[in-house]
Amino acid sequence: MTFSDSAVTDVVVDTSGETASIGAAAADELREQLLAAGSAEIDGVSGSTITSEAVMKAAKSCYAQAKGE
Repeated sequence: MTFSDSAVTDVVVDTSGETASIGAAAADELREQLLAAGSAEIDGVSGSTITSEAVMKAAKSCYAQAKGE
């Protein structure tokens, strides 16, 4: 995740180790949800729960790092 002073400016979701038709297929939707939400609290993608939860956990970590935690 890339941050400006007040917002998320970019999100890269690396799903290279995911099943192409499940986790990898959800990457774009997860990216869009994170950009739109401006937080790690997103709905995720139905059918790719494990990937969605991993992306949310990683996003929470990115936010914490950006805040200096």
